[in-house]
Amino acid sequence: MTTLLIDCTPGDDGGLHQHFYLEVYATAIQNLHTNLSSSAHPAFTVTSLQPGTQYTLVLYAANAKGRSHTVSLTAATLSPPEKHISNGSFDQIVVNPVLGLLIASVASLVLIVIIVVVVIKIRSNNRRYDAKRTGITNNGKGKSY
Repeated sequence: MTTLLIDCTPGDDGGLHQHFYLEVYATAIQNLHTNLSSSAHPAFTVTSLQPGTQYTLVLYAANAKGRSHTVSLTAATLSPPEKHISNGSFDQIVVNPVLGLLIASVASLVLIVIIVVVVIKIRSNNRRYDAKRTGITNNGKGKSY
């Protein structure tokens, strides 16, 4: 998040000792952040960078005869992980409208079934009551003695 590692392969030195240079610019403001050099190998560690920021890296070599062409690279540091802080309340449950319709339909069907069962039970009890009152038994032959 705050460090870049750059490792390059050196080109032909022509028999002269080379020095390698790295300039790091914050891309958004084009401000020089770091200027590093190395005489052994073109490998650099850049620290103290801002997380989630894009940088332009300018690399070049120099020897007794002069300076090489620059190579520009774009690099970015990782953003810090997001912190999820609970405010102590439970998250609200979001119901998809199709799921809501399905739940309402099933609830309606269950309610209709309950009403039908209650009506059948009431009618059955009324028939039994009427049968006892008129003296008709289940076998249909009238009153038994």
